[in-house]
Order: sequence, then structure tokens, then C-alpha cells
Amino acid sequence: MREVVSAATIDADSALTAALVRAQAKMPAVEKDAINPHFRSKFTSLDHLIARTRPVLNEEGLAIVQFPAVSDIGQPVLRTVIVHEQGGQMSADAPLFLPKQDMQALGSAISYARRYAWASACGIASETDDDGEQAVKAKPEPTQAAAPPPGEKKEQPVNMSDARQKAQIHALIDEIKLPDEQYRQALEATYGVTSSADLTQDQARDLVERLREAKKLAGVTT
Repeated sequence: MREVVSAATIDADSALTAALVRAQAKMPAVEKDAINPHFRSKFTSLDHLIARTRPVLNEEGLAIVQFPAVSDIGQPVLRTVIVHEQGGQMSADAPLFLPKQDMQALGSAISYARRYAWASACGIASETDDDGEQAVKAKPEPTQAAAPPPGEKKEQPVNMSDARQKAQIHALIDEIKLPDEQYRQALEATYGVTSSADLTQDQARDLVERLREAKKLAGVTT
């Protein structure tokens, strides 16, 4: 297993630490403005998080800088640096775990890590606390599907060329403004597929219900 390193450095003078204490004391309650349809929970989007917290940081002479970097062992990381106008700074690295080696996967990992790191630096919870439920859930080992009993047909993937079914799912996705990468990740985590075309009839119906519930949580009306 590859070693995971998360380095943190502090070169903070009294001006930085005092400014950070004042800034955190004035941090607003940041609303959870986005929906995760897979876990059916709300979270704070990166744009909203930055818009609500940056003015407070800047007022105290603070800024947060984030950029992708490479650790000493060659691992891709997100580096988050808090700097003060008088020169003090503190930084930390968070590992970037990539499901595949392409720029889309890297971009998605960076955005995800930026949200967690920015919220942590500001002392804000951007996610619903699930008491570690998702962290301890074990992913079931793949098993060979049992052959259907004689005379019983094995359920086949739904034919997404059906215009009505396809339009219904895509309309819901558009209404809740679900990013393509997040949708693909939710499909893979929930149903083990990366395309709507590979869903079975039951999975497609379940997906519609999940999207409808996400739409309600988001308060989207049509």
C-alpha cells in the first residue's frame, strides 16, 4: 500500500494567530446549499463557502491560498496556505486520491479537497455529520450472479433509448443542477455502473425516486 503523507507547517507570528482567532469568532453560519443525491444529504458548495467566509478573512488581513502540489514521496496533494498581510503563514497538505489518471479526475479531486480544507481552515462544518457512518461502511465484495431459475428471465439493463425514461432522468438532473462528474460518481457508488444506459429497470426507477427526493430537499419547484 502506498504511504499517505499529510504535512503541516506553521510559521505563524502573534499577528496571524490573533487575526485568525478574531476571524473565526466572526465567521457566519454557512448554509448547506447543495444536495448529494447518493447520500441524500445537504452540503455547502465551494463557491458558497468561499463567498461567505472570504470577506471575514480579508477583513482581518488573512487570505487562503490553495493549489495542487506533489509531496516528498511523489504523491499528488492539495496544499492549503493561510497567510497574513504581515507575513506569517501556516499550511497543510491533503492527499488527492484519484480513481483514474486523467485531468477530469484530478480536477474533481482538487475541488472536493478544496471544500473540505477551506472549511477546516475556517473552523466550519460544510457537511452533515453522519457519525462516521459512510467511513465504516464496507463495500461488498463482487460475487458471481446466480443463474435465474428455469423459466425465469434475468433482468436486463433498461434500454435508455426509451425517450420518455431518458428525458425524465435528465430533466431531474438539470433541475437540481447536478454536475456530470458527481452524477457519474453517484451512479458508480450506488449501482456499480458509470452510465444510465447500464441501469436495470428497477435501478432506473430507484434513481428517479432518489432524484425526486433530492429535488425536494433542494426546494426546486417547476
